[in-house]
Amino acid sequence: MSEADKDLLLPSGILRASETVRNVGVIIDERLTFDAQARVCSKACFYHLRRIRQIKRFIDDSALRLLVHSFTTSRLDYCNGVLANCSVAVRKRMQRIQDSAARLVCSEPARSHAAPLLHRLHWLPISKRRKYKLQTMRFDVRRFPRNGARVLDRLVQPVQRPPSPIISTR
Repeated sequence: MSEADKDLLLPSGILRASETVRNVGVIIDERLTFDAQARVCSKACFYHLRRIRQIKRFIDDSALRLLVHSFTTSRLDYCNGVLANCSVAVRKRMQRIQDSAARLVCSEPARSHAAPLLHRLHWLPISKRRKYKLQTMRFDVRRFPRNGARVLDRLVQPVQRPPSPIISTR
């Protein structure tokens, strides 16, 4: 879209189109890459992780987990359904946040591998968290139909898997 197409001439002046908009706390860009959303989320989460790291020695483990969950995990989970088909760069950025949070909770150094820490904390990686959330929402729509859910129910189609071949044991 050219710059001229982004401007709307009104009697009171010119209305210029924005490259990003914020709706319900999610930043949506003109190409739907959600890169701006990931940058803002990353900036806020790392800010809070640094502050939590500064007070870590003054609080117990349960308070530490609560603070990390309140300030970072909740941000990663908020509206992550819209990020289901985002780019690899956005997923990696969000995964780095979760990895840093796991290292903080487990008191591990910055260069340690995060996958065992996520497993020890019973945290799903970001891509699996999104998949889990979408599947849970789909289950709720199919299992507990409500007025608004009926519309979604028509949009959700179950995947038909081909039957597995029967193998003879003879």
